[in-house]
Amino acid sequence: MSQANPPAGPVVLPQVRGRILMRVMLALAVVAGAISGWLWSIDPRRSVFSYLTAWLFVTSTSVGALAWLMLHHLTGAVWSVAVRRLLENLTRPLPWIAIGFLPIASN
Repeated sequence: MSQANPPAGPVVLPQVRGRILMRVMLALAVVAGAISGWLWSIDPRRSVFSYLTAWLFVTSTSVGALAWLMLHHLTGAVWSVAVRRLLENLTRPLPWIAIGFLPIASN
């Protein structure tokens, strides 16, 4: 059985792939927005409940990670170095979540 040779250097994706990925994600966001608008016109009450459920799910994930992160900092836990970056990254969408609260606050 022959062994595979390790790569000589770091693997880098061409910038063209990143641009294509961003365009695909933007197109998916536009399609999802159009579908959401169409469903809003059919049944606004169900759309509001669906939005509220999704917002609460995302909020609870970020706020829960923030609580764990504060607890780790408060206790000076050394073992949490392995999960600290994960918890910090889970709290990064909090400003966007606050903007997502505006439609809820306006009702």
